[in-house]
Amino acid sequence: MWRTIHVWWSCVLGPSLHSVPLIATFQSMEYNPNFLESASNCAIKMFQITVGVIKWTVLFWSPWAFRNLKLYDNFFEFSRLVAVTFTIYFSALLLRGTGRFCNHTYQEFMALFLESKKTINEETVNKLTLYTFSSPWPVHFDVRQLPSISLKPKKTTPKRISDVPALFIPLIWIIAHTIGIRMTYVGCTWILNSLTFKARLDARSRLQMKYNIQRIGLLTREGEFVEAFYADRRIKSGSKSISLEQDDLNGEILVLCCEGNGGYPEIGTPWVPLGRGYSVLGWNHPGFGESTGLPFPEKEQNAVEACFLFAVHRLRFQPSQIFVLGWSIGGYTASWIAMNYPDIAGLVLDATFDNIDELSRRVAPSIFDPVLESVVKMYLDLNNLSHVINYDGPVLIIRRSDDEVISTGDDHSRATNRGNHLLIGLLKHRFPYLMTVENESILNAYLSLSAEEQRNTFNELDYNPEEYGELVANFLKVEALEKQIESMPLYPSKLGKEITESDVQRNILFYLVSKYFVESPGSHCTPLAGKYLQPPWSPLTPSFSESSETDIDCKIVD
Repeated sequence: MWRTIHVWWSCVLGPSLHSVPLIATFQSMEYNPNFLESASNCAIKMFQITVGVIKWTVLFWSPWAFRNLKLYDNFFEFSRLVAVTFTIYFSALLLRGTGRFCNHTYQEFMALFLESKKTINEETVNKLTLYTFSSPWPVHFDVRQLPSISLKPKKTTPKRISDVPALFIPLIWIIAHTIGIRMTYVGCTWILNSLTFKARLDARSRLQMKYNIQRIGLLTREGEFVEAFYADRRIKSGSKSISLEQDDLNGEILVLCCEGNGGYPEIGTPWVPLGRGYSVLGWNHPGFGESTGLPFPEKEQNAVEACFLFAVHRLRFQPSQIFVLGWSIGGYTASWIAMNYPDIAGLVLDATFDNIDELSRRVAPSIFDPVLESVVKMYLDLNNLSHVINYDGPVLIIRRSDDEVISTGDDHSRATNRGNHLLIGLLKHRFPYLMTVENESILNAYLSLSAEEQRNTFNELDYNPEEYGELVANFLKVEALEKQIESMPLYPSKLGKEITESDVQRNILFYLVSKYFVESPGSHCTPLAGKYLQPPWSPLTPSFSESSETDIDCKIVD
């Protein structure tokens, strides 16, 4: 009897089930709840929507409430209304659990779910992956259980100080924790999570069928849950193959994907590396999907760190086999991982920015600039450039030709794209002798041109940067060896210090630009063409794989 009560109570508190596997196939069909569960679900959703509306309109109704609830009769009636509402809500929860308990399909799922709570292994994960349900998964990996030696102290960048008067600090906190965080990371809002839910479920099913992607649960240093997905496409030691294609070799490399502010891994960046044959690990920001918490910088750092450590300690990828891909605001977590774990193979930043100072000023009239500046400095200081200049490994910056999101001009021109500032800041740090004031001005003008205009400019000036590739590689290799002997950081480099001819300096600079920077056609949210996803250039170590010449557009196709 106690076992029956335990199973019933588990059904009451259990996750919502959306799809179940068809027998003997990897396909799934929609879960059909019985009438009792469906009716109870409607009541529960109405309650949740009502609570949400009350919470977000508190500033409008609270003055009336404070004025009227002072009267005993009003307070008594209000208390009775609240009591009745919560009684109905809890009754609906119990009835929904009873409906699930009477549903054989849900009982089968719950038995597997409870089993996974006790012992988690690959077989259980594979079975559980065939179900789609809304709930944090059983935890597969807990950062806190790692030996302390595996947890490196976090590298930090200097915090910027806001000069806001102390009187306004509570107001700044309220703005940051309500409107601010949700405007910066719109994917953590209930409405976007709900609107994208069906698309994410459909995409997840296709990912499972096509790439055998696995859904996993991770816990961060602070105990927050991170929903993640991975596809391990390494060639198994026992497999036999007469010849290996490039995409087979790509499976030996893991791409850790960091999404944008409204992106989810099921419908986001993982499709691009998956289309190129790479192994992939994608994850949901705090507050996105089933991940818990809100995506403030420290929570973001902990979440991406949990994913990286899972890849290293559970999937057994070496850091030198891991590339980190950050799209849009995902460039923050991608660059943070690169700064803290510099042994990774490389960093790819797609359609991202140097910091959000200028971008934040676009969302409100200029009269609110002091408030926005304080919110950013105190709670949302997403300074990608400060991370990138503290990472000496290979970097590739991808800019979109018509980026309407991270451009500060009304015409969304290349000249106002904040990716330019990220590239220039990186080059100024790494190659200060090449980035003179004059050369920086020329580079700014160059970055405002289209690819065709850039080629025409080179022809007019008789520039041929590729001629200097061997010179650059040899210089950096020798310099790196000398610095390694003296235990010095690789950058800043002295490249260009002894060169007096300005044309030679510029040819070298443009050669470096061609290696650190590439432009992809399209807007901010256009799916990245596969040919632009390639290992970042490094003159010091050979790439794991060379980019294929095939242009693979990795879009989600129904």
